[in-house]
Amino acid sequence: RQFAASGFYMLPLPGPLGLHLVMYLTGAVALVMALVCAVRGSVRPGGTGPAGLALLGYTSVFGLGAGSYYVGRSHPYVLIAVFCAWALCSATLTVEVVGRLSRADLRLPARLLQAMPVAAVAALCALIASTLSGADVLAGQTGRLRAADGPTTLAALEMRAFVRDCAAPGESVMLLYPLGHWIAADAGVENFFPYNLADSIITEQQVAEFVASLREHKVTSVFVGSLASTNTTLAITSALIADGYEVVLERPAAAPVAELLAGGELELWRRPSAQGPCS
Repeated sequence: RQFAASGFYMLPLPGPLGLHLVMYLTGAVALVMALVCAVRGSVRPGGTGPAGLALLGYTSVFGLGAGSYYVGRSHPYVLIAVFCAWALCSATLTVEVVGRLSRADLRLPARLLQAMPVAAVAALCALIASTLSGADVLAGQTGRLRAADGPTTLAALEMRAFVRDCAAPGESVMLLYPLGHWIAADAGVENFFPYNLADSIITEQQVAEFVASLREHKVTSVFVGSLASTNTTLAITSALIADGYEVVLERPAAAPVAELLAGGELELWRRPSAQGPCS
């Protein structure tokens, strides 16, 4: 309802031509081939023939289904995210086609048949490798995995220090901020915010669930960061005020940390009767 009906976070297709068209054509060809072969009872010779045909049908539907995500939100990152489904469909289609050609009396050179799957895999790997921005992306991964102090993005967040300063260990809180659950785990508090991001709240039903969670878990402190949507900000602040919360502390705008962490003012909300650090 949020995405299809209201268009929340949707982006239009860049046009009919592009890599996405190749991906959809791959799935369509695989689906048509699987259906035609199944109706005709044409199974590739060999013990894996029936299983291979069933796998081809499955991966074609899976590839088209996963690829439909890009139709609604046509972002380059989304296209990369569905590469795995395309790769699986491409691999099963290649195995099925090459297997049938090798059994057919087409008198194709054996070397050509052997080169086809190798060329297909090499082309796919080259395409995926082209998404890397440079060798330094891979060079820094071993150091990142060995780091003991957590992700650098998490360490740089102003909200992390805010929660550590103003929340008691084990306290029931809500963090309306990106990586809120990570920050809560790092600070040793319980984050009962029912969604991944505060900007995911776009309906009245979600606001009601937010308030219900406040009451159910007896949340004493609500940490609020800068929200992208003015409507979401108004809905959340109105709900907090109506439920008896008020702003007890504000911290000045923080500098942007990353593309999805734009900084902004941080607020601590509590009920007047609640006591705790920073009150």
